[in-house]
Amino acid sequence: MGASMSHHQSLVDLAKQSLSRFSPIPAGVSPDLNRLHGVKCVVFDVYGTLLLSDRSPAAGDRNAALREILESLEITCEHEKPASAFHSLLQKKAFSARLSGASSPEFDVRKLWKRVLGESVSDQNIEKVALAYECAMHRVWLAPNVKSVLSQLSALGLPLGILSNAQFYTPILLEALLGMPLSEFGFMDTLSFYSYECGESKPGPLMFDQLVGRLERLHLRPNETLIVGNDLNNDIAPAQERDFKTLLVAQDERSLTMDSDGGSLGDPIEPNATITSFDDLFQII
Repeated sequence: MGASMSHHQSLVDLAKQSLSRFSPIPAGVSPDLNRLHGVKCVVFDVYGTLLLSDRSPAAGDRNAALREILESLEITCEHEKPASAFHSLLQKKAFSARLSGASSPEFDVRKLWKRVLGESVSDQNIEKVALAYECAMHRVWLAPNVKSVLSQLSALGLPLGILSNAQFYTPILLEALLGMPLSEFGFMDTLSFYSYECGESKPGPLMFDQLVGRLERLHLRPNETLIVGNDLNNDIAPAQERDFKTLLVAQDERSLTMDSDGGSLGDPIEPNATITSFDDLFQII
């Protein structure tokens, strides 16, 4: 247990060292602060919602960046272009899964890194490589006012959850930026769903359907639960199909997705409310 906790803390420390602050770019969207009554539970998306997310191409060569990470951990790799080998394997796995009928396949990247780097690399080093490479390729930072809003929600006693396209390092990034584990803010493991664990990403139905089942055990209904996200297709549409209340977070133009394919019946997707800052959340609930 001690070694596990020590490794977890080393990952949190690595995330803190690897992350750098940046600010949202206004999306030019007007808030729609409809009051939503009867909310007893709040479930958040992560990337683009709790975390600002910048997936623009990283500066420099991703293979060079990965080789630097491997050298720092004293890991040798037979691939001349290890990052290219990783992404090629990911694409092949996704293509094969779609041929088998999966519409939104998701994989645990640790298993893919193990295949690329070799079985001799320890599981702990695999996690360090995956986390460091993610931080090098994908900028994230805590969205403004998130910590204070989560603290206020926790003080109200509202159970909180997560439903996100994510990897094992996602809660580590959140812990590093929030300064404490998610459980300290009232996030419940039973209401937290990460796509790498489920094997399916949003907008696939699996995580939403599992959430409905978990809520039933807590005697909560979807229409008493608020889904908070930044993407009409991935967050709002599948939530509305299951009668969840929905809140669109339009805080940053880099991650806001307003284009939609329409709901299951092809109707326009309209969230119940829209905010441009987390400070607005308490005007909604």
